[in-house]
Amino acid sequence: AWCRHLNGIGNTGVVISNFMGGANMAPKIKPWSDAGSYPALYGRTDVAHTTFADFGEGCGGKKEAVLRGNPAAADARHPTHTMDIEMVRVMEGSEVAMHLPNAKWVNQADCIDMDCDGGRNSLVRDEDGTLLLGGSSTYSSVVSRAEEFNSN
Repeated sequence: AWCRHLNGIGNTGVVISNFMGGANMAPKIKPWSDAGSYPALYGRTDVAHTTFADFGEGCGGKKEAVLRGNPAAADARHPTHTMDIEMVRVMEGSEVAMHLPNAKWVNQADCIDMDCDGGRNSLVRDEDGTLLLGGSSTYSSVVSRAEEFNSN
């Protein structure tokens, strides 16, 4: 799990990936979770045949999450698909955490008069119900809150 590297939030099993159109200059830049370039046009993350255990409250009471969006990535995020996930002692509500857009993303030179789309266009698709529904053999999805945005 990943703790205290994403702006002081709780442990994270998998950070929703960002496929970038160029290098983020790691390890020269810090934090290395910053995107550093515009996103690539296509990308997809698959998480399969994985066990996640003991996610809930941790790191000084901060909420942990099995899957979490990268709060340092202001632009597009590609979909994440899950299948055959085993959840062991994972507190309800700790399966997926999405972050709202950040007012600091408003940039006249980039996304004009509103924040970039990174916090509003995330999709996690549970292909077989094992991530979100306890293995009910049906798929479900988590989408970020597209109605949330900041403007100037």
